[in-house]
Amino acid sequence: MGWIVARNSTMEEDAEQQLLSATPEPRDDYNAAYSVFFALGVGLILPWNAFISAVDYFQVLYPDAHTDRVFALAYMFPCLFTLVYLTFYCRKFSASSRINGGLTLFLAAIVLIPIVDQLFITGSQGSQATQYVTVGAGITMGIANAIMEGSLVGVAGELPERYMQAFVAGTAGSGMAFNLSPCIFFLQGCRNPRSKENSRHICGETSSH
Repeated sequence: MGWIVARNSTMEEDAEQQLLSATPEPRDDYNAAYSVFFALGVGLILPWNAFISAVDYFQVLYPDAHTDRVFALAYMFPCLFTLVYLTFYCRKFSASSRINGGLTLFLAAIVLIPIVDQLFITGSQGSQATQYVTVGAGITMGIANAIMEGSLVGVAGELPERYMQAFVAGTAGSGMAFNLSPCIFFLQGCRNPRSKENSRHICGETSSH
């Protein structure tokens, strides 16, 4: 009995695959849709990379806090809870509104850090209030990632495979490109962690737009 059920399941999968392969792939003039998914993949990862890789900057401002570990927890738990919520209630919002909402949250969080640096931090160390604001930015990024990435994967999964490949390539490319920034700063002889951090956040803001 079991092999009959397995065989029927295999036949249904084959029929579904044949139906999908028979459906003509929509035209993508000038690879515009491919480029959009690639850019969205870049915009998903680059703001968080700009935030979490600035360990030297945050250690200077908050020398008594394990900021990298705090950021990891502040990012992952809101991300998890938001994904669980979206699993059950995502249909209340359209995919485009979720993606744009995630980008907006990323932009707000990444812009907040240099603003706090310029307006509220005097001297070489930050205050407890600015540290709480910084952790809040990490929480915001976790929520934004869950909203945006879950929606993008869902949208790309309904399209031909090349668009999922474009999205994944964008996330990988942004990580590789951003990891080159320490080498650039080293070659330029930049020793000021606050200058490096502001430059990194400019990159993150550009990707969020």
